[in-house]
Amino acid sequence: MTSSTHRRYEVRSARHLGELAAAPLPLPIPVTEPRRSQHRDLYLDTLDGALRNRNIVCRLRLRSDDTRILSLWIGAEGSSAGTRVDSGVESVDISTALSETTEAGRRLRSIVDPKLLVTSIELETERLTRTADRDWLGRARMELHYDRVVARREGKSTSLFYLCVHRLRGDEAGADRIAQAIAETHHLRLSNEGSRDRAELALRWKGKDGDARASSQTGETHHLRRRSVDRGEFLNPELSLLSFQSRVLSIAENERTPVAERMRFLGIVSANIDEFFMIRMAGLRRAAREQSEEQCDDGLTRGEQLRLMGEYVAELTRRQSVCAEKCLIDLAPHGVRIVSWADLDSAERIALRDECREQIHPSLTPMAMTLSPGHPMPHLPHLTLALAVVKRDPSTRRLHLAELELPTDSPRFIPVPGREGDFVTIEEIVRSNIDLVYPGGEVENVYVFRVTRGGELALDEDSDEDLIDAVDNATQRRSLNPAVRVEVEHGMPEFVRDLVLTNLRREDASDSMRLDANDIHEVTGLLDLRCL
Repeated sequence: MTSSTHRRYEVRSARHLGELAAAPLPLPIPVTEPRRSQHRDLYLDTLDGALRNRNIVCRLRLRSDDTRILSLWIGAEGSSAGTRVDSGVESVDISTALSETTEAGRRLRSIVDPKLLVTSIELETERLTRTADRDWLGRARMELHYDRVVARREGKSTSLFYLCVHRLRGDEAGADRIAQAIAETHHLRLSNEGSRDRAELALRWKGKDGDARASSQTGETHHLRRRSVDRGEFLNPELSLLSFQSRVLSIAENERTPVAERMRFLGIVSANIDEFFMIRMAGLRRAAREQSEEQCDDGLTRGEQLRLMGEYVAELTRRQSVCAEKCLIDLAPHGVRIVSWADLDSAERIALRDECREQIHPSLTPMAMTLSPGHPMPHLPHLTLALAVVKRDPSTRRLHLAELELPTDSPRFIPVPGREGDFVTIEEIVRSNIDLVYPGGEVENVYVFRVTRGGELALDEDSDEDLIDAVDNATQRRSLNPAVRVEVEHGMPEFVRDLVLTNLRREDASDSMRLDANDIHEVTGLLDLRCL
């Protein structure tokens, strides 16, 4: 029986993938031990992309059991509205396999001359398969694939990790329930892009010295184990500052504190952590690169100090998100609610769409993130909410990424017409009306993120007449400082995070503040809690 892909989730690393394959399912459902297999997929197209331009996909799959399948999608791979034809072939040679008498080959030859086809991208998949949720006949209703995919093209390669939930039989509701439980338990992000699209986009952005996921693709996440250090009379000043923020946050977490004050303290903590990264992090990171093994007064090396700070901030971010969610729930009895676009009726959506068109849209300027010659990289704004827009070119069917800065002169919370006390965030309104920015375009997804840049002042006293002018000029240039942190919403997939990181890394020609995956901070719920 042919399985259908029900859910595909992107996984952070090889180690995380292995942990998932060994873990029991979150629901009390028996699951088999993983079974290992391998296959290689060759995606074929002409040099000018004739098949892709016609929304057609041709793939030759070579399995480790010495079977070969030629597949043809008319209507794009994975599209429920398209047509798919699978045919077994005998030869491993591409030209010979395409010339064999098969249904897929016959249809392909009616579309394009097989002699013009070349391998556009190659995906090697190492798969662990488990079956689960058996019916009364003992047949599995679901199949779980734990895939490590290595994509190769033009001498470059990148690794992707996926958990795919396939429904073999039975209703979709049961598969939905299990897939959602797995995702919530293991904090997985749903991936709407196919493996080929995701791999092509990553390879296109990958530079000579590797992409932004180089550290995570090793399958190891470096966490510093807290160790006993004889600090004598010294305390680490940076960790002490973060400890102070933790104590301020505990006031917001205390449910006996009035809800308005709790939200005020949340905003204070958010602003203080922003300042911590702006003022302290830039110098600390530079010192860690230059003097990684040099010990501070408290006995920690520069590198250990930096890793401990990362762990501390990650925990503070998690606590902030949980506290903010509780505070917003506690606001409802007081007549204040933050609602989503899905909560609005048609009349309310029309009214807010008109407001978006008249008040917000004129201030939106989309910038494409591309490495093409003649196209400058967009300068991602400092401490300003922005949207990463994943869209598909209607003619080439390729994925592209664009950046959209939200206007700072518009309110963060916009009232819902006719519903006193109900508000919608500006990012929710723009996301839900993104077609105003890209009319006729195929927008796949929109994700919120925010960049924090270093706040150091580079004074040029020689070219300025006095110190006040030097400080004023340096302050104006501060928005161009290298980035030190990227906050992203929980649903942003890995490949979008990688491309945002790559963009920021290319800004710093000196490479003194090179960002990596550890500098991305995932936030559940609202970003930038200063708005509270």
